[in-house]
Amino acid sequence: MVVVSDDPQAGEIASTFDNVRFLFDRGSRELNGAVSTARDVIAGGALMIVPTDLVWLDLGVLTTFLKIRGTIHLAGDLANDGTNLLFLPERAARDFAFSFGPGSLIRHSAEARRLGFSSRIFRSRATAADLDNPADLSAARAIIPASIFSQSTPLRKGVEATYVE
Repeated sequence: MVVVSDDPQAGEIASTFDNVRFLFDRGSRELNGAVSTARDVIAGGALMIVPTDLVWLDLGVLTTFLKIRGTIHLAGDLANDGTNLLFLPERAARDFAFSFGPGSLIRHSAEARRLGFSSRIFRSRATAADLDNPADLSAARAIIPASIFSQSTPLRKGVEATYVE
C-alpha cells in the first residue's frame, strides 16, 4: 500500500503499519497529481485509489468491488458525478489520465474507452457517501442509519453492495 500526502503527520501514521510506503508529495497539492505521483513511483502493477473520506467503507465492500467482472472498476458519489473509488489493471494504470473532481465519473469512463478498456460502475451506499463538505454529511445522514453517527466505529454490517454495468 502507498499513502501519498503533503502532510508529514500522514507519514508518521503510515510508518506505524507494516507494508505501507509513504510518499511525501511536495508539489501537486491536489488528488490527480498525488495519484499520478504514486503510479509513477510504484512503476507497475494494478492500482486502486481509495480516498480517505469514504468513512463507511469496509473490507467486505472492497472485496465485492474487486469481484466485478470487467477491466476498470469505478464507484460514483451520491450524485453519480464524482469518482469515489477506482481500480485499474496494470495495463490501464500505465497510461490512465486521472481526472478526479466534479464530473470525474463520466471522464474516467471515457478515459477507459480511450485506452480500449471496458469499465463497470459499482453502486454502494458505503462507496457513495463521501464527506467532502457539510452538504455531503447531510446527504449521508439521509441514507445511513442514524445509529451509525453515534458510534465510534465505521459501518461494518448491513451495507448494501451491488454492482451494475
